[in-house]
Amino acid sequence: MDNRKQHRYMIQNGDVLRRIAPDIVRGFGTKELLRSLEDSQDFINQEVSRLESDYKKTSQENMLDEVFVAVDYPKTYVAKSYQIASLYRESGLTVVGTAEWQDPNNEVGRCDIVRGTIEAFKTVASIAQDAVTNKIKNEIDRVWGIELLSPIDSVDSTIRQLSDIAEVVELSFFDVPDIQELLMRLNEILQLEIPLSKDDVIRVDGVLYLYLKTTNSNIAALRDANFIQKASVQRLNQFNPLRSAAVATARDMYSAKQRRNNLIYTAPSRPLPVVGLIDGGVDFRAGDFLERVHEAYSVEALPSNLALEHGTSVASVLMYGELPSRGGQVTPDLAVESIRVLPSQTDDLMLSLIDVDNILKEAIPELSQIKIWNISVGPRGPVMDDHIGSLTAILDKLAFQYNVLFVIAMGNTGQEQGIARRMQTPADAVNNLAVTAFTNLFGDHQTAAYSSIGPGREGGKMKPDISGHGGSENNDPILTLSTSEWFLNEQQGTSFAAPLVARLLTMALWRFPELNVLDLRAAVTQYLALNFDRGRDIYFDSKGELSSDVERLIEAAPNEFRIKYSGELTAGADVLMNVPIPEYFQDKTIELTWTTAVKTDVDPSRPDAYTKFGIEDTLYPDADKYEFYNKETNKVQRQRTDDEEAVQVLLENGFTQRQQPVAHDKAYLTTPNPLDSKDEASRRRQLKWDTVKSQKLNVRVNSLNRPFIKLHALSRDASHERVSYSVILSIRGKNDLGLYQRTLSRFPQLIPTIERVDSGRV
Repeated sequence: MDNRKQHRYMIQNGDVLRRIAPDIVRGFGTKELLRSLEDSQDFINQEVSRLESDYKKTSQENMLDEVFVAVDYPKTYVAKSYQIASLYRESGLTVVGTAEWQDPNNEVGRCDIVRGTIEAFKTVASIAQDAVTNKIKNEIDRVWGIELLSPIDSVDSTIRQLSDIAEVVELSFFDVPDIQELLMRLNEILQLEIPLSKDDVIRVDGVLYLYLKTTNSNIAALRDANFIQKASVQRLNQFNPLRSAAVATARDMYSAKQRRNNLIYTAPSRPLPVVGLIDGGVDFRAGDFLERVHEAYSVEALPSNLALEHGTSVASVLMYGELPSRGGQVTPDLAVESIRVLPSQTDDLMLSLIDVDNILKEAIPELSQIKIWNISVGPRGPVMDDHIGSLTAILDKLAFQYNVLFVIAMGNTGQEQGIARRMQTPADAVNNLAVTAFTNLFGDHQTAAYSSIGPGREGGKMKPDISGHGGSENNDPILTLSTSEWFLNEQQGTSFAAPLVARLLTMALWRFPELNVLDLRAAVTQYLALNFDRGRDIYFDSKGELSSDVERLIEAAPNEFRIKYSGELTAGADVLMNVPIPEYFQDKTIELTWTTAVKTDVDPSRPDAYTKFGIEDTLYPDADKYEFYNKETNKVQRQRTDDEEAVQVLLENGFTQRQQPVAHDKAYLTTPNPLDSKDEASRRRQLKWDTVKSQKLNVRVNSLNRPFIKLHALSRDASHERVSYSVILSIRGKNDLGLYQRTLSRFPQLIPTIERVDSGRV
């Protein structure tokens, strides 16, 4: 079958249009000092003296041998390149994390979380007084505060706002070198009946996580105690090594209404693609309907009826989609590999994140051939900006290391109040997809009132990603298999919207095996961008819905040419992607839409800078149009360089040509702030470090001259690691039905995506 004749499939080898970017001399202007040297020295001395005084006033039960201190930077010094590394090194201090910080004027700056002995911090003042090098002189000017850390704000906000649902709390600690010392101090403070041990702690990079359970009778006391109470009120809100706290109770599960099962099972006649399931397990008593489910891993605790019912329903959606209400024959489209993570303790606690984290770190590497995983379970507490949950960090790291994609349910807290409405962990995972739910109401799709809302966190702010049909129990239920072969469940929730998306993505990878999961993320987001209404509120309604026809993810519209560029780029380097332009357009104006997706490692110790890598993408419509500037007059003039006489006149009049052509203004979809700021703090609040982002703009055809998109790879720590990317570009005319074929004719080296011959059109 010749795909080129019958389909307008996306071009898969856009890399052949890639070219090396010319070297650019990047200027780094010196910043004007905020204070005189003497003022900076006095300020450092005062801050260290205050730190020493606060240390002496603080109960030593809240301290370890080394203390954790915040070193604050003002708004103008947010980028990591301004870190006072020399001062830390000479003082013997260790940076163990970063966070956002607000100055007295409510400007957003940054703080380093620094570990060291109190004597080492006193050394900072001595070094500042000497200040023999220009580097030290410049560094002490950047320090805007030095303060002893305590987690009181995080603990208060977690408990006071969410104590009515709190049963389990996840504690996040800074990088403590001696875990035994930490546990000993915690046991002294909490006076637990069963002392904490190393088995109660997990480490994700430089962050330690610990989980503590409270009982319902303790919840009222939490408001007064600020944190936790067992036999008597105990306080952790001054405990220096504690970074943050978040509610980690298991998400609610409910018994579903049921109706009689009038379906007839028909076995598939061919091998099935496999999708992964992380849930409460599957009850195989449901008969032949679930014969294509295999449980690969499970926690030690015996399964519970409620968790099994939930897991069986989710598996049903993955395999069959929505079951028909009128009955008839059904055949599964997918096989399921299940990891049972609930319940993960033998008592009434449904969820132990330590067990979940450990089993996933073991199972996913062993099952890495399964590329799409659905997860509709997790902690019930909302995402907190200063707290990165262990499950979020682990899923992001597994996605990065093993090239898998987790499709995650947003949660069903949309009808609660305040921050409790926000998306639930781990839907904030930045390398993965978060799914909200819609219902069918009078023939119209409306976001379900129960759906948790965005935004996501730094690196993935535009969440939720996708809407799926989650239904309504009363008038729009999702029909699924149950734990009994005689009955079907009538379900609702984001738990059942997510597997509808996961099954489509699994089918897409099966149909188009040349795609990897990063390409798939880009393709999904590009499809949503092409159909995006700029009035849509992403935080409530997501970026859009997918078609049930997986072909639509890959096939261009009749008036469209679509191309994929993918590869790796060394951090700090640039690459230019030529935009393929046909011999002519039938329209005077065309629409350019492109999506950039990047795969990144993450750092849970830096919630303000969670993603380690990023890509900046910029369109240059005319390769020959440059700005010329005159330093003396401060005049700027644009001129095409193919007009040699005009260029010569500018040069003779003291103008200098800039190094790059004139760039088009950024046109990111859903960017909450204007993109004209060069301030690092403002750029972070936009999409600079987001792992997936789309731009959409209209350009006049006569303004295009050898257009290209420049990609610039970013690294937070200035390393030169390779950054994986996938960029999908669509060129659309209004009624230009021959655009695809004309572009292919002009660029015969371009090859459309190939469909699997035995795909069976799943």
